[in-house]
Amino acid sequence: MPVYRTRKFGVLAISSCVAGILLLIITTSSIFNLFPVSQSTAYYQLINYDLPTSKPSPLAWSRLNHTVLKLDNATMVSTFTVTMHAIPAYERITVEVGFDDPKTYTEDDPIPEIQAGNQSWSGIKDIDLQVNQTITIYTKLHFAFDSKYSILGRAVNYDPISGSNEGVHTLFYVTVEQGRITNVTDELGQIPPSTTRVTVEPRQ
Repeated sequence: MPVYRTRKFGVLAISSCVAGILLLIITTSSIFNLFPVSQSTAYYQLINYDLPTSKPSPLAWSRLNHTVLKLDNATMVSTFTVTMHAIPAYERITVEVGFDDPKTYTEDDPIPEIQAGNQSWSGIKDIDLQVNQTITIYTKLHFAFDSKYSILGRAVNYDPISGSNEGVHTLFYVTVEQGRITNVTDELGQIPPSTTRVTVEPRQ
């Protein structure tokens, strides 16, 4: 059995640590090259008149769930769902996603590029939309230039004859700086509840 001096043993120990670190770096790099890791963050807002964890709503008929999922530096998917929980007051219902800031609307409000999906749905209660039925508006958005964008989800119940209406909405602000989404806030300027998902996919 070989006997090592203290100095020689120390050199061997340090060499082993360095080799181990280099091997770990090479292995990790190889795994990430073969299996790219993508991280997606989803921000959401819930509006429900009887759900304690959601924002309060003055409308008993509508339940809103709006999620924006960050896919990459400049792309998001908006999924806006409205469930008819009870019979609304008026005949017609509109569910839509818009990009104008309701607080400071101007014709120069920045608008993201719509890459897929749609923006609106409209129908008549009890014909096109039944109690407990859900309408979903899916929209894939690309933010082409630096600015502060608005993503507005809105459910409106109205009477086309009298002009009476009632509605409720969700609102996200998306800030893009140097070509990257840097901040997502709600109507009060706060970061909405979010979840992060890490996906490892084999390279094609």
